[in-house]
Amino acid sequence: MDRLRRMEMLVRAADAGSFARPAQLLRIDPSTVSHAISVLETELRTPLFYRTTRQLSLTEEGRSIVARARDVLSR
Repeated sequence: MDRLRRMEMLVRAADAGSFARPAQLLRIDPSTVSHAISVLETELRTPLFYRTTRQLSLTEEGRSIVARARDVLSR
């Protein structure tokens, strides 16, 4: 999977507050979205989300990276 696709999943997960909704929209498994986010976190060496059993929320670094990802995806 390429980095642009992972960035798209990141932005959609940030907007939805979960991995399930973007997975549904992209017609993939939620675990695929989760794995893509984990790969990004490893590549960037920083957590992007605070995860709980009920929701996701962006870390400070996550908010910054999502803003940059939105810019890249809009081009």
